Amino acid sequence: MLASAFFCLSLPQISLETYMKRIFTLIVVALTIAATSVQAQLKLGVTTGLNITNLHIHSDYKDAIKPYADKTKPGFVVGPTAIYSLPISGLSVDVSAMYDLRGMKSKSSNYDSSIKTQSLQIPVNVRYGYGIGDMIHAFIYAGPQFGFCLDSDAQYITTGTNNKGEVVDMQWKPSGSVMSMNIGIGGIVMEKVQVRIGYNIAFNTCGEFQIHNNTTGNEAYRGTGKMHACQIMVSYLF
Repeated sequence: MLASAFFCLSLPQISLETYMKRIFTLIVVALTIAATSVQAQLKLGVTTGLNITNLHIHSDYKDAIKPYADKTKPGFVVGPTAIYSLPISGLSVDVSAMYDLRGMKSKSSNYDSSIKTQSLQIPVNVRYGYGIGDMIHAFIYAGPQFGFCLDSDAQYITTGTNNKGEVVDMQWKPSGSVMSMNIGIGGIVMEKVQVRIGYNIAFNTCGEFQIHNNTTGNEAYRGTGKMHACQIMVSYLF
């Protein structure tokens, strides 16, 4: 009892206001340290790049469809990117929200047109990197990508006639959503400019080929297509 009383008397007496100020100061210091640590691990940037589409057609009418959709029409991607360094050496994760445009040219004896898909793509890539000197950080990456179509209207390809002499249109109808996977290599120069070369592989169909009968209004299924893409992308990191 006497020891406890002596210990209490030996402590400097401070007011509640001073005590709260000290607690508040400690909280501010802790938050500042935490924010600095997170900032060191998180990088934000803007990405843009080129899509070179490779259309894979699945159809019993493949020979009839392919001549009208076998030429690449370059597209592009653009959007924000975040890179987070994991506690494990060399590992990081990047997440983006990209506007993605992919397309193919179509050609017949009378018409030239194109088909396209516009989508919001959210890639989530795991990366493993290593430094090359003081200026370059090289890495490989892979991960899933989640796509949501922004334009699901049927798109005209070409016009012809069926065996009854009726006028029909061939159309491309984009899918509502697409799951795909990324794999590639890249590098960061001077911690500011990132360059990536990769391939995006679609798991499910990106759209359907349909025949629309202008006389009867009926539509007939003709096949599906997967739009894989080679991508060359550049990011500026803040």
